[in-house]
Amino acid sequence: MPGRQDSGPDQSTSPGAPGTTTTQDPEELTAYTLGAKNRFLDNKLQLNAAVYYYDYKNYRAGGNDTEVWLGDYDYDNEQDMNEGGRDGNANGTGDGRMIGLDLSANWIITPKDRLNLTASYIQSEWTDLYIDYEYNQTFVGWDRDPSDPNAVAIYEDIPDDDFAGESMMQTPPLNINLTYDHNFTLPNGGSLKAALTVKYKTAYDLTWRPQDYPINHQEDFYTEDVNIV
Repeated sequence: MPGRQDSGPDQSTSPGAPGTTTTQDPEELTAYTLGAKNRFLDNKLQLNAAVYYYDYKNYRAGGNDTEVWLGDYDYDNEQDMNEGGRDGNANGTGDGRMIGLDLSANWIITPKDRLNLTASYIQSEWTDLYIDYEYNQTFVGWDRDPSDPNAVAIYEDIPDDDFAGESMMQTPPLNINLTYDHNFTLPNGGSLKAALTVKYKTAYDLTWRPQDYPINHQEDFYTEDVNIV
């Protein structure tokens, strides 16, 4: 079922030069989904599946500001540090796509035992994310001891970045959730429900910049939860 979502205009203070304001085009999503729901074993087993294709336009690639200081930078000058600006383009938007598969199963094994399983696979990719840094130099050090009156600050050009073909952030390829619960009947007529849940996620990146590795990289992990009611 195709759909389209428009988040509306986003007007906010720019992370660029102090006091400036930028207006970003609204994020747009065209989504296609195809699914099926099925019941078996006298409705004791339910199996659902869905495939989808998401096409994003102007998707915000936030949380990856690159520090680019304006003018001369002095480590010992707090005012210079406070007046430093970030490049507005370093927190821009791009186009991307996500292709995924969702599976779920709910099985009533016995009147007291139930098993739930959900699994999802997602493949994400930036189709157009090009960062053109407006302030293309950053301070990297001094050519000698900074206490030397003849010391010269060294600046380095920041190359533009093209992330087309790279994975989008916050999209672990595989997610699996498995829950088993059992109802215990107590002598006084009450009941005790105990559930064990195991969640697993494959590795993924928290931000879209390869230069952020390994700080931006989340390794694969699993969690276990026990719930008693």
